[in-house]
Amino acid sequence: MLTRVAVFEGSITEGSEYEFFAAVAARLEPIWRSFSNVEDVRVLRTRNTDPGAIRPAPRADPLQAWSAAALPFMVTELLGLHADGFGHRLHVRRPMLPDGVNGLALHDLRAAGGNVSLGFTRRGEAVEVDVLASGGDVEVVVE
Repeated sequence: MLTRVAVFEGSITEGSEYEFFAAVAARLEPIWRSFSNVEDVRVLRTRNTDPGAIRPAPRADPLQAWSAAALPFMVTELLGLHADGFGHRLHVRRPMLPDGVNGLALHDLRAAGGNVSLGFTRRGEAVEVDVLASGGDVEVVVE
């Protein structure tokens, strides 16, 4: 899953909010929906701000894009996954596993123009990476 986030920072002239969001819906949402692999597009609006806040803070909502992206981001960073789409490579750099987790497998991970399945196994202080399966034009580079 790839999550894209667009943030508007600025102010909308009071009384023009409807026109602003209508323009976003008419002009920007169709562009966003045309991106490859898009499953959903949501436009989130700030409802309230804290007094004295430097910039508007969104209301806590489980549908916010940042919360949807948090888990995939943490997993890719923890396992050291870095895709080079133009080079058709998936780099695995210094993977880590959390305490108490001695092994982990990712199956059918779409990356860099192909699909890979990877196994991560703790060996003492190090984490070993095994390519379990690979399909398409992707090279896995373990660093």
